[in-house]
Amino acid sequence: MCGIVGYINFSETLPQEVIYNMTQMLHHRGPDDYGVKSFKNSSYEVALGQKRLSILDVSADGHQPMQYEHYWIVYNGEIYNFKEIKEKLENLGHQFVSKSDTEVILHAFKEWGEQAVDQFIGMFAFMIYNEKQEEFYIYRDRAGVKPLYYYENDKGFMFASELKAFHKHPNFKKEIDLDAMAQFFKYEFIHAPNSIFKNVKKLLPGHFLKYDIKSKSFTIHQYWNVLDFYKKPNLNVTYQEAKAHLKVLMKDAFMLRMVSDVPVGVFLSGGYDSSIVTAIIQELKSQKLKTFTIGFDDKKYDESKYAKEVADLLNTDHHSFTCTDKEALSIIPKLADYFDEPFADPSLIPTMLLSQRTEEKVKVSLSADGGDEIFYGYNRYEKIYKYYHKMKRLGPFSKVLSFIKRKKFTDKFYAANISNKNATVEMLDIHHQKYKDAFINDLFVEKINKLPNNFTSSAYDDIDKFHRILAVDYTTYLPDNILVKVDRATMSASLEGREPLLDHRIVEYAAQLPLEYLFDVKTKTKKHILRDICHDYLPKDLMSRKKTGFTPPIVTWLRTELKEFVDSTLSKEELNKHGLLNIDVIEKAKEDYFEGNDTFYNLIWNTLVFQLWYNKWMLDE
Repeated sequence: MCGIVGYINFSETLPQEVIYNMTQMLHHRGPDDYGVKSFKNSSYEVALGQKRLSILDVSADGHQPMQYEHYWIVYNGEIYNFKEIKEKLENLGHQFVSKSDTEVILHAFKEWGEQAVDQFIGMFAFMIYNEKQEEFYIYRDRAGVKPLYYYENDKGFMFASELKAFHKHPNFKKEIDLDAMAQFFKYEFIHAPNSIFKNVKKLLPGHFLKYDIKSKSFTIHQYWNVLDFYKKPNLNVTYQEAKAHLKVLMKDAFMLRMVSDVPVGVFLSGGYDSSIVTAIIQELKSQKLKTFTIGFDDKKYDESKYAKEVADLLNTDHHSFTCTDKEALSIIPKLADYFDEPFADPSLIPTMLLSQRTEEKVKVSLSADGGDEIFYGYNRYEKIYKYYHKMKRLGPFSKVLSFIKRKKFTDKFYAANISNKNATVEMLDIHHQKYKDAFINDLFVEKINKLPNNFTSSAYDDIDKFHRILAVDYTTYLPDNILVKVDRATMSASLEGREPLLDHRIVEYAAQLPLEYLFDVKTKTKKHILRDICHDYLPKDLMSRKKTGFTPPIVTWLRTELKEFVDSTLSKEELNKHGLLNIDVIEKAKEDYFEGNDTFYNLIWNTLVFQLWYNKWMLDE
């Protein structure tokens, strides 16, 4: 795992310290090695930088930027099947000097060009500079496990693993995008390709960017699209055939992610997703697998005992930690150091603490994200299914009252029209929203333009209404929320996080399965086929329990231990530093919240996160 950065500059030549300082901003992503390289001529300058976390070929042979002929690369991630690709290339006459997957990417690109990425099974964000052709390519993995930001203005172009690197470039102009900021307050995260800054975009998963230096222009291309598989007819396979094939895919995907030259462990929550990952790997490993979990002092939120039961049954080398209130509260003032774009999913707090503790034992840990999105696991999916059919029975022009009772300031329940082909996705959007548009406009001083709705894009047409909600979450909520959280949390501790359930072969197959294989309508069983596979390893009575998630008791903290901190951070004086939000709305929300009304919890938390970010990245430099 690494941090990568680079720029092309068409104005005056910049001092070497610029690329050095940009690269150093990503030190936490790769403290083991550092490298920069500059290319200068009369009309432009290209600079590349990388901070390396050494996982494969920890020797100096894996140093970056790496060169092969007239190709240069900086790379963040892992290509798990690099040995198989390397063998193909050797049979074609290629010779290698290292044991790293980085060198394999370079040779693959020389051999197959833009299509080389089709060979890769992995997580990655990499930039290849073709010095001879004066062009470069930036690729991001299919699921979006690894981040990639880019920025363009009239003076040049830059890219980085994290936004914070841009702040060290003299040509970077930090202007808040109010529409993206409003999206943050509405959803707790910002949807790609938007970012908090104008002119900064996120490269979408499954895409690559091709930059032509001579014309000073770039194009973006999609090399993989999960929607292609959701749009295919259901596979003509029996349930048992599907289960057997998925198990084969999982075994291969999970064991590929154990390839490493340093110790590897697994985050084990005790739920189905992490338990099936742990069970399959432990069955195939001769040594005890190291597993890690974290619980809370507050027993209402603590599920660590379930992880221990699974670990005991599978006989893993288990490590359980407790997220104390004191530890959790100490992280909140520092959130903006690592989440350099406003991000308010509260589960980031225990994820950061778990990563810090895990890094003391291993340098790589597998996480089981993606299971809910791929296998119909969230409670919201069951509710959507239930309410859609309930209202359909009332007639084709019925209005579906929201399955979630909204806060009192919404004036009424939401409604979705089931005669609309996007009805199920509208319900999904309702679930993700923290506030409706009218309230967001009241919250902001300036009028907010309505952003395109990523949930109801026409790209999802021709997908069955219930598979469609999986496709939407896989392409929005998963990469823009879940994977952002895991990447920044693990990297804050210089720990590599790997995602075995996000092997693209698994989602390609699951996307073509009949809905009843994923969601047993008769028994209301979510993740039906994944649960059945898990029950081959672990008893059903151990696994079948209500899921509570991974959220700390932050609703309570904000009005108790953190009350003074909230009051000072969200004071009128602090909010007036930017003047973007309606202070009267926030003051009233604070008053109600401190009196015990949870209605405005999300507003208080989101505003606190934004204010911490603003103070760190707009003022504190």
